[in-house]
Amino acid sequence: MLDTVPTGSALSDPITVRPWILNEGNLDLSSTGSVTFSGQISSWSFSASPATAAYTYVTVGGGNTGPKNSASGSTSSLIGF
Repeated sequence: MLDTVPTGSALSDPITVRPWILNEGNLDLSSTGSVTFSGQISSWSFSASPATAAYTYVTVGGGNTGPKNSASGSTSSLIGF
């Protein structure tokens, strides 16, 4: 094996596959002014879908809402088994 990393270089941690990927995200504004986020996620495996998802919204001025948890969603298979 050849030594291909130059002296003084530091390697980063290996890149790993994200377990869940957002395919489609939607922000809907109701007539009362509330915003609803919905979307579809997919997985690289056949593992069970999570019951909820954690998220944080960025606010005006650069702050954030802090961690929030979604309501439970519904699941469906996109693979067709």
